[in-house]
Amino acid sequence: GVRIDRDNDGPLGLRLGLDLQGGIHLVYQAVLQDGLKKDGTPLTPDDMEGVRQTIERRVNPLGVSEPGIQLMGDNRIVLQLPGIEDVEQVKRLIGETASLNFKIREFHTDGTPVDTPLNLTGDDVERAFAGTHSQTNAPIVNIEFNSSGAKTFGEATARITGTDSRLAIFLDDVELVAPVAEEAILGGQAFIQGPDFTPERVQTLAIQLESGRLPVPIEVIQEWTVDATLGADSLAKSLVAGLVG
Repeated sequence: GVRIDRDNDGPLGLRLGLDLQGGIHLVYQAVLQDGLKKDGTPLTPDDMEGVRQTIERRVNPLGVSEPGIQLMGDNRIVLQLPGIEDVEQVKRLIGETASLNFKIREFHTDGTPVDTPLNLTGDDVERAFAGTHSQTNAPIVNIEFNSSGAKTFGEATARITGTDSRLAIFLDDVELVAPVAEEAILGGQAFIQGPDFTPERVQTLAIQLESGRLPVPIEVIQEWTVDATLGADSLAKSLVAGLVG
């Protein structure tokens, strides 16, 4: 059905694509603390343009014919996706950070693990794509590092080869997997797996990693869906009734 939030923004600017095909309308707002970003600096137009471009890169693989992604005011982005129905998947795809970090885990003689961060993050990922493990068929994310990332990754795996040390991989500060290395991986290609990975999860994750992280965290402040079966005429009446009511 249609849900209209009666606020100053209203559903104005509704694209024709939404009334004919149905779809999703979302309004995002930058998350600030006392009007500032986490690092204490003010939000800039460049920050918001960076958010818009990241959203665009994340939405493109969905194959939406005419996505509408527009800046609104200083700190909001309006997103309209004709023909898309799964609003929760879209919100996961767009709103999560997908911050990837790698650490070397070594062990004291008493068995206590010590994690040392590597200078290797999702920013070093050149390409990411979903796949399945060749032996177990478990869903995985294949990653290819850029040249500096490949060098760091190669050195790290060479350092722990043949030892009890591990390469711990974290996503948004949650440990995914901490494998040992049987040999140095020098080609800059690897894969990550996680206990809760599903085909949908690895697809979303691959898109997030490839698109880069959001420059500023965002939250949904308005959402509504348009049911394609309403037809343009009844939808127009619904919108008029919503605005008048």
